[in-house]
Amino acid sequence: MDMRRICFFRYGTERPQPDSIPLLSYQKIARKMYLPVATVFTALKRYMQDGLRFIDRRKTNFQKSWER
Repeated sequence: MDMRRICFFRYGTERPQPDSIPLLSYQKIARKMYLPVATVFTALKRYMQDGLRFIDRRKTNFQKSWER
């Protein structure tokens, strides 16, 4: 899944500002990318929280499971 593409569909740019106005709804983006709406919403929320960069959570979860 390309986070830059989802962000571009939503805001019209790959690096949105906090006051950016959404262009498309989550449902329209999900239809274009053939993904569930919840996946698009969660992915974009994490992308914004992580400082506009995609962090592969599978790698971090795997490492944490070995530390237990």
